[in-house]
Amino acid sequence: MAMWRMAMPNRVIAHIRHHVRFYVSLLVGIAIWRFAGDTFPRPLHISIAADGAYSLYLLLMFTNMIPLMPEHLRRRANYEDEGIGIITVITVAAIVLSVGNIFVILNAGTPPAGLHIILALIGVLLGWLTLHVVMAAHYIHVFYTEVRGGETRRDTGGLDFPGTKEPTYWEFIYHSFVIGMTAQTSDTQVTSTRMRRITLGHSMLSFFYNTVLIALAVNIVVGLSK
Repeated sequence: MAMWRMAMPNRVIAHIRHHVRFYVSLLVGIAIWRFAGDTFPRPLHISIAADGAYSLYLLLMFTNMIPLMPEHLRRRANYEDEGIGIITVITVAAIVLSVGNIFVILNAGTPPAGLHIILALIGVLLGWLTLHVVMAAHYIHVFYTEVRGGETRRDTGGLDFPGTKEPTYWEFIYHSFVIGMTAQTSDTQVTSTRMRRITLGHSMLSFFYNTVLIALAVNIVVGLSK
């Protein structure tokens, strides 16, 4: 029991370090929400906070991942992955905060201000971008996780990018955003069962998110035409 209690703080610290970009962005978003609440009305300050959190997270992800070559991605595969739990949180937050905020604005009983709608739409876009950037990092994690076979080690793989033996961050961004826009793959071949499960889940999530966006667009047009 004593050893378990001693290990708990270490696990918490390791968890925070592993997801430091997520928690830093979350804290910044909460801080913006807190201080903007004294200046802006409720729908607007929620949009500002969500936009700030997503923008910071995307900035941290791109500045850390894009310059990395395959050998660096291989070494940092486990560290850079946010995990399914964080991906789920980001997805739900993007829908509830951004999409829900627009419905609140449109159904407030008064004509919505253009700035309110623009900031809320930016939040929807940033949430969509964040989801697929995080999924790209998850594909990297799965692909570059090493598998031991006797004295040799190899990448887990699972994706075949034509003309590329060691894919960089851009290949995974390409794969993730193609799924995000079309809910299907393009010229990239999925070659493992695990990667097929992830791709299927990503495709279903993208289809659901995109359907919500279409419904949102219709609702905005109807709301503004009244």
